[in-house]
Amino acid sequence: KPWNAPNPPPPMTQCNAVSFDENIEVMSRALRARNWERLPSPKVSDDFSRVLQKKLGLWHFDIFRLTSYVGGRPLVVVGDVALRHAVSKMHIEASRVRNFLDSIEARYVPNPYHNSMHGADVMNNLLYFLRL
Repeated sequence: KPWNAPNPPPPMTQCNAVSFDENIEVMSRALRARNWERLPSPKVSDDFSRVLQKKLGLWHFDIFRLTSYVGGRPLVVVGDVALRHAVSKMHIEASRVRNFLDSIEARYVPNPYHNSMHGADVMNNLLYFLRL
């Protein structure tokens, strides 16, 4: 086989194939079972939250600084601030949204690129494009 020949994709097995329905069920169980108040939440003051509301959605938002400030939990913080108005308007319990965001963030594995900081950065960039 030549050195540059592509490797064939691995066969699909039950180990690496997870259906959409299975993912939804896992997320639903996590939302029902977890209580946000018992989880170690990032420490974000009201003042910082107000500043974050103004800065989120800006192209030059410093996600690295935020990640450092919130102890490596940027997705929960960005999601909480970004969705706060919609959650209030749609009468959704804020703790359920935080549980959902925490469940998503907990599924990220330590990785130099596709990690929760990248997810928070993508969310911030989405906010930027929605405001154009």
